[in-house]
Amino acid sequence: MDVTVSMSSASMTIKDYAYNTIPNQLILAGQTVATGINENSFASSINIFPNPATDKLTIALGSNNEKVEVTIADITGKVIYSTTASNPDSYRDEKIEVNTQDFAEGIYVVQIQSVDFTATKKLIVNK
Repeated sequence: MDVTVSMSSASMTIKDYAYNTIPNQLILAGQTVATGINENSFASSINIFPNPATDKLTIALGSNNEKVEVTIADITGKVIYSTTASNPDSYRDEKIEVNTQDFAEGIYVVQIQSVDFTATKKLIVNK
């Protein structure tokens, strides 16, 4: 919102107004078009399944040829699983199998991080 306030009277004029349909997202001054985050193509190829998980989770890293660190944290931020994976043969898909039998039922955050990107996925564990 761009506002002009007159010092001689108790009035103000609204010159410009912006409204974002996405809750809790900022609009920068002068921004005229909605912008978004373009997810890295590799990050969008990461798949976790089954989700919800019961006793086993598979994290498919797609055609990654970089070293990645995978962490799974509970909703308090406590890391309950961590591993490192790399796929030097980019023609084959790397998969990480995670035993979730000892995970408590609930919501978790799966973070996959490399030098070039960080991807975050939500995981639900049902028993």
